[in-house]
Amino acid sequence: MLLIVTLAGMMTEARTDDGLVIVVDARNAAFPVEIDPLISTAEDTFAGDRTGAHFGSDLASGDLNHDGLVDLVVGARNCSHGQIGEGGVFVYYGTAAGFSTAASWTWEPDEKRATLGRSLSIGDFNGDGVDDLAVGAPRWTDGEKAEGRVLVFWGSDDGLA
Repeated sequence: MLLIVTLAGMMTEARTDDGLVIVVDARNAAFPVEIDPLISTAEDTFAGDRTGAHFGSDLASGDLNHDGLVDLVVGARNCSHGQIGEGGVFVYYGTAAGFSTAASWTWEPDEKRATLGRSLSIGDFNGDGVDDLAVGAPRWTDGEKAEGRVLVFWGSDDGLA
């Protein structure tokens, strides 16, 4: 069993309020498990790369590329990349050795203050046997102020479309 811990808003070495995601192999652990990001040995660690991004504001896992391995999805609800507070989603595909070290798939809305990635859900929404990803953007504005939006990305043998 893998434990995936998010520390959204945690200060990292170079920036403040980026966020941090830690993956720990807990197959042989005695519960309760105490995870201290300063002294625990993580299987994988992912850190936000933009100040105030809140990387890890939500997490989800599933098999988005239908290869039989767990994939990790990380939301960064306050990520700014072209638009302030637009948010973003980062997918790390599973490999036999763990997760890919760099995001394999990313998406941002180019919509100011949309807070994309604040909520994530994985399931087979279209019934094709492959997990899909639903991403919430509760402050997305399109005609009305912050009416919100949910976007669904279909999983496939090649990953998210």
